[in-house]
Amino acid sequence: MFNYTGRVILTHKDYKLRIDSEIKRVKKLKFGGQWVLNSNKNQEYDIYSDDTVQKIPGIGDVTKRKMHVNDVYTVKDLIDLTEEMIDNIDNMLKIAVQLFRQAAHEIVDGRPKDKHKRPHKIDYRKADNPYEARYGADWMDELKKSSQMA
Repeated sequence: MFNYTGRVILTHKDYKLRIDSEIKRVKKLKFGGQWVLNSNKNQEYDIYSDDTVQKIPGIGDVTKRKMHVNDVYTVKDLIDLTEEMIDNIDNMLKIAVQLFRQAAHEIVDGRPKDKHKRPHKIDYRKADNPYEARYGADWMDELKKSSQMA
């Protein structure tokens, strides 16, 4: 009987070897890529209170330097500024500080309290089976999509 599908037919043993080979390949990856993720699955929170002020959109090198002169280094420093402290900042920077402070409040306060701190990273490469650790019950479906299984 002929097979006209154009696909390679593997024995169960060879199929298992390819699965093992793909899992070993993932575990040996030097850079994590898709296998190292934040524990926060909702990646919309990408600015945290311990980030530098420059992480806020619109703050460039000049504004950052001016903020540093006023002891504002992190997003938290910016949020914690009191009105009295803002009054002591020169007028050109004062308007920017007020705008960026409001933006920082919206970024940090607009999320649940447990999301204020940077989430820890999950490195799925360290698991016995990175595919199962990352994809759960659907891990075989994801593994089948890899180039090792083609």
